[in-house]
Amino acid sequence: MAGLWWHRRSQEILAEELECPSLTTFQCHVLSVIWLSNAGLHNTAYSVMASGIRIGVVLGLHLEPSQHLSPSDRESRKRIWWIMYALEMKFAMELGRPLAVSCSQVTCTLPADEELAPDPGRQAALFTANYVKLILANRAVYITFYKKCASEVIKSGKESLYQDLKSLEECAKFLADRTVYLHTWQRHVPEVLHQQRKGSGKPFSTDDVELCFDNADRFTQARQSVLLEIYYHVLAMSLYRPFIIFSGKSITMHSTIEAHAISCAKHAIAVTKIIHQVCAETRYLKGWLEVWQWQWAAILSLLGYILAYPNGPATTECRAALDIATSVLDLHSKTAVADVIRNLVKKVDQLILSAKDVLDNETNPAPAYSAISQPPLAAGIGNDTGWDYDSFPSNFEEINDMPAGDSGFPFATEQFSTLEGVDAGGQSMFDFLNFENFEGLS
Repeated sequence: MAGLWWHRRSQEILAEELECPSLTTFQCHVLSVIWLSNAGLHNTAYSVMASGIRIGVVLGLHLEPSQHLSPSDRESRKRIWWIMYALEMKFAMELGRPLAVSCSQVTCTLPADEELAPDPGRQAALFTANYVKLILANRAVYITFYKKCASEVIKSGKESLYQDLKSLEECAKFLADRTVYLHTWQRHVPEVLHQQRKGSGKPFSTDDVELCFDNADRFTQARQSVLLEIYYHVLAMSLYRPFIIFSGKSITMHSTIEAHAISCAKHAIAVTKIIHQVCAETRYLKGWLEVWQWQWAAILSLLGYILAYPNGPATTECRAALDIATSVLDLHSKTAVADVIRNLVKKVDQLILSAKDVLDNETNPAPAYSAISQPPLAAGIGNDTGWDYDSFPSNFEEINDMPAGDSGFPFATEQFSTLEGVDAGGQSMFDFLNFENFEGLS
């Protein structure tokens, strides 16, 4: 509460500068948004974000800096603007809300990302540029994918894509094509920002390979590499999550849907294992409160996959990852959160055993998932919902009635109307990223 009162007092002081804002005013709004988000006050952060973005517009930060400024000042203005704008894109995807400023109105080019000398300030600029590009690449996938979903909903005549697995499969195939944007981003990340892995493990992969921390003398650079890797997995996990579905119909003819569900689980496992190893062996994430949100989102993805596929190919790994996630909560909290998860996992174990019994006792076993029409994670089980875990629903239909939270990208038909300003093929957004032609890339 002391921190909240201090923040409100600071906001009152900032309000006096709204008529004649400065770069410092804008930077204070950036810090305020981050603080509010870490405090779990997402609607307040979203409102402060809107005010900060408009201050940036008043200052002309969304436009290309004047040639009369020095190169360092030009780059500084670009970085300041894109940090805030990337945060807004991230919020817009997580909360399913429109941007305050359309990309078509932004002419400010991306900050420079050349690999420069290992000066702390320049290293931070390198990280910022690549983080912004990651958000843009993810936004490009998100926008074009949801436009495809809107098109398929209209074509099918159904209220939801989950009522038409054929249309959902088409969306899954479309998403598989669009994830090449993220692959392109990976290929352009400078090696200095690659988080090394033991043996032959590759950065940004979901391989079960531990990280290699050999930059003990370069704390900031090592932390940036870890953060970039985790951000990538969290964003990818959220993109794949809508395909963790609960349907009484067989999906054997819709293999891309199941492949995306497995991909979501793999990224959730990667997030969990990385966070656990980093927290257990280093201080890179000490004081980084967003870790809570990442781990909670991963837990929900793991639970969702197990509930949808009690006998799925990734179920065993997901179940093991839940134990690791509980250890992460133990490392970060002295509260009863970890115990709550343990109680929930016990019920999940009962579900897995029941599903195995069904398969063992039936000659022609039914699909290993339950018959409900909406995925619980897409419906939005959040960490601030007040859900009583001890009364974990025995009937999965109850999950659909739970309120939305902040566990990942929303996936609902009403969100499709907010996707304006991008052509159906997504080329305008991709051109905005200034990446090379993605045709033919794997």
